[in-house]
Amino acid sequence: MATTENGIYYPNDYSKKADVPNDMKKMAESIDPIVASIKQNIKTLQQEQQTQNTNISNLQKDNTKNKEDITELQKNKETVNTQLETLQEEIKELEQDVKANAIIEETEKEKSLYISDASGARGRLEVLGNVEQEVTETSPSIDYPSPLKILGDNINLFNKDTITENAFINTDGNISNQEGIFYSDYIEVKENEYFSITGRTDWWSLGVYNADKTFIRRTTTTAVNGSVLIPTNGKYIRINAKMEDIDKIKVEKGSIATSYSPYGQGSTEIIDINKNLARLEAEGKYRNYRSGEYVNSSEFDSFIARVKQNKTYYASNTHSNLCFFDKNMNYLSGDAFNGDSLFNTNNIDNVYYITLAADKTKKDMVQIEEGDTATGYEEHKEQKIILDIQQPMLKWDYFDLERKKEVHNLGHYKFTGDENFKKRGVYNNLNVFYLEGADVPFMYKLQTYTKSGISNASKTAKSISYASNGTIEEGIQLYYNSGNPVRAFYISFKDIETVEDLKAKIKEIDFYYYYEVEEPTELDLTESQIQTLEQLNKLRLYKGVNNIFTLEDIALLQAEYGVDIQTKFNNISTQLLELGGN
Repeated sequence: MATTENGIYYPNDYSKKADVPNDMKKMAESIDPIVASIKQNIKTLQQEQQTQNTNISNLQKDNTKNKEDITELQKNKETVNTQLETLQEEIKELEQDVKANAIIEETEKEKSLYISDASGARGRLEVLGNVEQEVTETSPSIDYPSPLKILGDNINLFNKDTITENAFINTDGNISNQEGIFYSDYIEVKENEYFSITGRTDWWSLGVYNADKTFIRRTTTTAVNGSVLIPTNGKYIRINAKMEDIDKIKVEKGSIATSYSPYGQGSTEIIDINKNLARLEAEGKYRNYRSGEYVNSSEFDSFIARVKQNKTYYASNTHSNLCFFDKNMNYLSGDAFNGDSLFNTNNIDNVYYITLAADKTKKDMVQIEEGDTATGYEEHKEQKIILDIQQPMLKWDYFDLERKKEVHNLGHYKFTGDENFKKRGVYNNLNVFYLEGADVPFMYKLQTYTKSGISNASKTAKSISYASNGTIEEGIQLYYNSGNPVRAFYISFKDIETVEDLKAKIKEIDFYYYYEVEEPTELDLTESQIQTLEQLNKLRLYKGVNNIFTLEDIALLQAEYGVDIQTKFNNISTQLLELGGN
């Protein structure tokens, strides 16, 4: 279009005047589709860009995932390689065991095992429940209680889940803040009885409280392990200790410290020592044979060995000062033992350890072994395994690894003194009391034990039954139906004359009756128990001599092991020579 003085005309036709509004409309109408097309193209491009961005993001994620997958595959490959190596090693060990286990022997069930001819192959060690009770002329009886010692009754009373952190109990019973220290919840105890506390590093203290949980006193010590006598009126204790020790602390009844166990459980520590029982106890001092106390020395060190009663031992490269101790290291007796080699533990009651002084220049050659003949030196070696026990295990209680169960065949009833006892009469100068029928709180029985209280007829913890001739003996007696249910429970005494006196006496003591249950109680093994029992199930013994026992000296042990044929042959030959054979 062109502008003239006469108006606006199309440049190619000045005879025709332009219609600007209409033309502008037509132009706009022609541009709209183009604009719309461009917008659509932009939208399409934006969508494609978003798709590409998404694809790029997905590719990045896939790449990260691929890297993670590759890392995981590499880890799996390493795991598989490790498993293959383990299996290959297992095959080698099995091949060795097959060769070594040409002869398999099984020991008797004993508290301590002495194996002299092990091949060094893997064997199997079984731990079984057991119970013991000290018997004297007057104990166990209603006036002279004799507590039972049961496998796994060393229960840990300390609950680490109920502690208070970063605080401690002061000497006046008040609470103060301190980083890295904790105090426990109230732990129930008994007055005038010992409780052992173990597992601390270098400091701990103990708060004692009465039945109302009123503070009585606090004691402090730097001893790592020890026992405390609970004072009169003491009903509860709370302990202070370092947080770093929380997984090692054990509080248990009695003056004897035993192996660690989780809260609410007991334990037993199995120990296997090779033929050399001697281990270094202390350097720069030895124990004097007259007292068992240490004497400082620049010449001698002290060696210690676990021994058994009524056995002979040969000591090589020791010097003097033979001391005998019980399991709590209480001194029993001693001997100068100057230059001697042989000693025995005959008629030394409760002997558990011996110590000997050895010249420092010979401390790497000291050997103490069972028997009356010296053999070649072997370095002292030992392996220790701790087995947790969920509930105390008596005879006939056992672990079933195949079914993963802790099996208890005995139940128990604690007499309260409120039972419906009746007096039967006086027979053979004995006052006879009884429970009968529905008043008997237990109906099945295999063996009787008295825990801290009334004795049975023979003053032992063995099973007894009602005397066939109808006579009455002092102690516990039972009367059965032919099908074994208990019909009546009898208790007979010389000095207790009335039911009221009997009930009062029972209230003073802890009187338990153990009996066979109709259906065994079976507890699921814990993961810790399973791992330990599997370890015991393929325990590799030392080649030759193995001395196997438990720290608590109560569990019954039984081993299956491969025999070293040459050693067995030599042992038989030696026995023949001793008997005068050829």
